[in-house]
Amino acid sequence: MNVPIENVKVFDADNNITSYTNKDGYFELSYTQNYPSKLIFSAKDYKIDTLPSFGCSNSGETSNKYFRGQRIYLYPQK
Repeated sequence: MNVPIENVKVFDADNNITSYTNKDGYFELSYTQNYPSKLIFSAKDYKIDTLPSFGCSNSGETSNKYFRGQRIYLYPQK
């Protein structure tokens, strides 16, 4: 089922910044510099997933700054 997951931990290990998804599945990380090379997603009862930030752009452009507009799916643990 493709439903938003609230309280997914979104961790940027490069900058030691953590955020959590809201009830709609959205999260926000604020940067002034040093964008992350990857983000780590974790939630209770789901497999941890790590995604590179390069190439994640809703407009089709290659970018190292945004996950904006991207759907990220977590799979339940078995």
